[in-house]
Amino acid sequence: SAERPPATTARISDGLNGPVVNLNSGSLRFVNAGLPADTNSPAGGMVTVPGATLPAQMTNFTAEAFVRTDRKVNFPRIVGKARALTGGPTWSLGLNSSGNLRARCDSQTPPSTVGFNQTFESPKFIYDGQWHHVALSYDSATRKLTLYADYVKVLEGTTTNPLVFDGGDIQIGAGDQAFDGWIDEVRLTDRVLAPAEFLRTVPLAGTLLGVL
Repeated sequence: SAERPPATTARISDGLNGPVVNLNSGSLRFVNAGLPADTNSPAGGMVTVPGATLPAQMTNFTAEAFVRTDRKVNFPRIVGKARALTGGPTWSLGLNSSGNLRARCDSQTPPSTVGFNQTFESPKFIYDGQWHHVALSYDSATRKLTLYADYVKVLEGTTTNPLVFDGGDIQIGAGDQAFDGWIDEVRLTDRVLAPAEFLRTVPLAGTLLGVL
């Protein structure tokens, strides 16, 4: 799609006042195939990164993206990593049924269910048709998970157990319910980033702007 995060140029920088890392000419348009009748539909487009690759195995990480929603879906996934053994997510970044940014983690060790479907629900509303930068970071030593929206921390919590990283794939746009809207500039980093290190849009004058 020609839609992209709003800026006076197409430049994306690596952090606040960082180098330009991409000339952004468009984004990926995801369509939930069940809409408008079924707002719980998992059917839709998905980009998959094989679970055997390095990004899928990062135990300390930051996942980030620019997103713009179109039609409402209950619990759509933006990006996450599947658990091959259980079928659920090791971690996922998405929205809840009210349109707020959330994360879900399945850290249980079968047959125990302790840590299954642990959710982190933020108050940040994303279903407004505007572009937003969203991010999830995780520190394995402390089990701390943090959610950010538009470069501001909106939630912090701790997973019940350490996250389990197996051969499950990285999935963008689906895996829980299917996302409906635009996703752009998905990036996985193998450490916990501060908001000043997140991707930014760059206006023509060279002063960096956050997405509002």
